[in-house]
Amino acid sequence: VWTYDGVQVAQAATPSDMNKPMYMLVDLAVGGQAGAPPDHLATPAQMKIDYIHAYTLDELQQSHLNVTAEHTA
Repeated sequence: VWTYDGVQVAQAATPSDMNKPMYMLVDLAVGGQAGAPPDHLATPAQMKIDYIHAYTLDELQQSHLNVTAEHTA
């Protein structure tokens, strides 16, 4: 379900092969010409995540994944 300003604007059914447990991947993808970061980009870089929300429509319950570790590349 996609919403804009709290109003539903689109909906897509879950494909039948996507009803198994899954995980979320949070990625700081950096790309430019040929996959190299642009010259003006400050590297190395950090991405800090405060929290991630995951919702299940069947139970209408909200789960939180609190991230406490920091990772730098």
